[in-house]
Amino acid sequence: MAARGWGPWTQIKLDALEDYLSAFTKASQRAKGTVYLDLFAGAFSNTDRLTGAPIMGSPYRALSVTPPFSKVYGFELQERTAKQLEAKLRAEFPERDIAITPGDCNLTAPAVLNGMEAYWRKKPTFAMIDQFMAEVHWDTIRALAGHRLRSAPGRPDLKTELWLYFGDSFIPRGLGSKKPGEAEAIAARVDRMYGNANWRFIKQARDDDVITGRTLKAELVNLMRWQLEQGLGYAVTVPLEFINERGGGLYTVIFATDHPVGEKIMRHVFKASTGALDRMVRLRKARDLLAREDKRGAATGQSGLFDLTPDEAIGKADPTAEIELLGPPQVPEFYGYDEFGH
Repeated sequence: MAARGWGPWTQIKLDALEDYLSAFTKASQRAKGTVYLDLFAGAFSNTDRLTGAPIMGSPYRALSVTPPFSKVYGFELQERTAKQLEAKLRAEFPERDIAITPGDCNLTAPAVLNGMEAYWRKKPTFAMIDQFMAEVHWDTIRALAGHRLRSAPGRPDLKTELWLYFGDSFIPRGLGSKKPGEAEAIAARVDRMYGNANWRFIKQARDDDVITGRTLKAELVNLMRWQLEQGLGYAVTVPLEFINERGGGLYTVIFATDHPVGEKIMRHVFKASTGALDRMVRLRKARDLLAREDKRGAATGQSGLFDLTPDEAIGKADPTAEIELLGPPQVPEFYGYDEFGH
């Protein structure tokens, strides 16, 4: 079966990942070794749904950066996809240390981490958690966070840097499913992702019209960031909302680190991504504008904007609202539902 095409926002997301990974390995050269972990590794590549151009997946990009990662581990649920991914990666990068493990990463990733030599547990480690909605478990996130060992006595504890894809648009949609048992199953998955049911207080506030849908999404992201910092000890979390071509929210990437250099680099990378997302939306608006003018011109026999290329027409499209990077997470707000047990 042909791969399902990816939207242009996926290209932007993966470009941002590659930019950061390149900076990560450069900044870690003195450590003499780096480790990359890719949960929900997926396919080797896909295509841009608009242009048909190939888009290389995250494991390929991790293997492409210079200086290279010393070890690359991937985790993919489907055994066939995992085998195909490993075979293609080994063909492209025959001299590299690559391992793709099939099965549920909530079971396989902790086992691989526990079996890793102490030498590699002391090295800078980056984990990408490319879930769709709420597939990762809190226990898995905690295992990743606590995986690294001190590089030497007296040195500070350091954590695995995380890129967590958080489906703040998909979760409310799934919880609203009318299919028998589906909403309850998704709610149980969200419980496992947070490691508790506190998010349900926020959802109840939305169900009772105490808060808006947009506030629900923001509060769910804030709760996850709060838990990463206060529960797992990350020094900082940096979120970036990814949008579709119409400007609607899709998901939020949450970056977690305990190193100030990582934060500085990621804020720079995310800032560049906001510009790319803005251009994506404006390009779609320009295409729509050109299509309308082309249709009008065909009907009247007059030429107009349809003589311009989409890039030229971008300047005629309305700018999108600027995407801002949020500050630190706030103490989670449960709107009184935690007090009264509603």
